[in-house]
Amino acid sequence: MRSVFHHVALTVRSLDSSVAYYCNVFGFEVVHSHCADGRGVITHLRQPDSSFILELIQGDQNTSITQPAVHLGFACTDISRVEQQLRQYNPGVSLSRTRVGTEHILIVRDEDGYLIELNDGLF
Repeated sequence: MRSVFHHVALTVRSLDSSVAYYCNVFGFEVVHSHCADGRGVITHLRQPDSSFILELIQGDQNTSITQPAVHLGFACTDISRVEQQLRQYNPGVSLSRTRVGTEHILIVRDEDGYLIELNDGLF
């Protein structure tokens, strides 16, 4: 089993402005954009020679950093094994499984309440 840090997602007030900022200031490039059901437009950015993804999610003018889309994302080769490890560590853990296209996604919150996404379609 292998899990590696893959992306950070931020909900932003203006997607166009934020994309321009990260591209112009930090040298990110747009990898792709897509519309997520119920969540609006999502744009993935990456710096050249890096595998790290910055995921920007279109919010609105009232968006703050406490929005639920802020999460840590991990690419994972064996979600079932990670789920088993989470249940061994905390038998009462609340997990949510979903699928987006060919990606299998497991969602969990850490002990501080931060959202963690484990995704097997990112390698």
